[in-house]
Amino acid sequence: MALVISVAEVGKIRDNMEDYVYPAPGTHSTFTPPFSVMVADGVAGSPYGEKASQAAVEIAEAYLRDMLIRGVSPTEDLVKSIFDRVQEALRFLQEADPSLRGASTTLSIGLFTNDRLIYGYAGDSPIFLIRGSRIKRLDDPHVVGTWVYSEGKIVLNTTLVNCMGGYPGIYSGATVNTCPLKKGDIVFISSDGVTLHVSPEEIRDIFLEYPSHMAAGILREVIYKRGAYDNFSYVVVVWE
Repeated sequence: MALVISVAEVGKIRDNMEDYVYPAPGTHSTFTPPFSVMVADGVAGSPYGEKASQAAVEIAEAYLRDMLIRGVSPTEDLVKSIFDRVQEALRFLQEADPSLRGASTTLSIGLFTNDRLIYGYAGDSPIFLIRGSRIKRLDDPHVVGTWVYSEGKIVLNTTLVNCMGGYPGIYSGATVNTCPLKKGDIVFISSDGVTLHVSPEEIRDIFLEYPSHMAAGILREVIYKRGAYDNFSYVVVVWE
């Protein structure tokens, strides 16, 4: 079993919400495997990123639920097929509605079985594992970086090179892996609006210092205090 907590906030600057999570924001419940959690972040600059992120999560969740009901085993192949189904559906929606052409989103999925996490992602929405006093980023974000000179400093400028939807060729497939789970593990999946404001080590420290339901709220307040310049969302899974 696992405690699942989800948070999604528009922030202080943005007028619209381009993040979408499953389960719904405000969830604070115990889940029994197999179950899934998902975070999608509509790509800034693409048309209707909010529609792409919502569609991606809703399609992924419905497809996965149907496969599990049919008795399909929760495997890496199943998770890979979720991403392919989502991409196929997003392309169909864009062909049916020209105003959606180019709409794109990241997508990160965690599928929890009796003893392991099967995770998949397209894009850069991070997946962290907190185990004991350590935090590890499980995903290898689909970005390329270039060092540039900005405001008197050398900074790393990253560009997203893989995501769902978009124009032909932008989706190059999902990365899927498996991680064994131990009692007390915390899996933290978020949009990059979280890591824009807090470091992985700060996330770890908050969840180690406070009970998870309190930590989720404290993290939200920290992000708002630091400006909340972007939408931010996260799903926390405490493995019990």
